[in-house]
Amino acid sequence: MFLQGHLFDSGVINRVLDVFDAEATDDGASSSSSSAFSFSILDISVNTNTTQGPVPSRIVLQLSGPNEEGLQRLVDSIAMLMESHPKADGSIHVTAVNQVESMPT
Repeated sequence: MFLQGHLFDSGVINRVLDVFDAEATDDGASSSSSSAFSFSILDISVNTNTTQGPVPSRIVLQLSGPNEEGLQRLVDSIAMLMESHPKADGSIHVTAVNQVESMPT
């Protein structure tokens, strides 16, 4: 999953992490359980705003979990979150399961 936008200054990155935490809790899995949903940060570019204007940040996440349905629910929740925060001016791109993608330039 690739996220781009004003992730940090809008606070949307905190909300994305809250979605991951809530999904693990809703599934009844502890963070140490092998059946829990998890994520890894594969790449991140945090940019500071300049005098010429805001500069978007980017993050590539790898999601894993016990089932595709739960992963799709997680992705849908994050997509809705990104859409509902116009200040983030964010976008999301999801690749296929088990497909790792480098960060677009």
